[in-house]
Amino acid sequence: MGQGFFDEIVRQTMAVDFSDLMEPVPLRKPRTRTEKQTGSIVATVEKDSVLAMVEQMEQEAEAQMQAVLGVAHSENVSGWAEAIARWLTQQSGTEMSWSELEAGLGMPWVELWLGLLLGGFQVEQRGEFYQRETIWVEAMTTRKEDL
Repeated sequence: MGQGFFDEIVRQTMAVDFSDLMEPVPLRKPRTRTEKQTGSIVATVEKDSVLAMVEQMEQEAEAQMQAVLGVAHSENVSGWAEAIARWLTQQSGTEMSWSELEAGLGMPWVELWLGLLLGGFQVEQRGEFYQRETIWVEAMTTRKEDL
């Protein structure tokens, strides 16, 4: 076979126009440039103004600290523990469930819980974790105040 035998039946290159099958690209709006501030925003401040601002910040911090201390000192853990001990003694029993204690004393549960934990009582879990009758309180024979 000669060298030019396949030239007429073999195609070497081909060009295909897909432009009819493609969507036109949406035109983009040109970006508008914003003017950047070239000057500095730093300015000279009088020493007295800075000292007044610092003084005001210190006064605000002190007021916040006093508010926090006021809340912290309003707790009466020893009074709560005494109320729990009296209630247990009046009921002529040494142990009681959490719900009975809560209903009998009428104390908020936070005060009751803190009074039990910090008042020298023995707290025991019985049964499943999420049951209300699972926490039992027992009066200790020697409490912190007796030592």
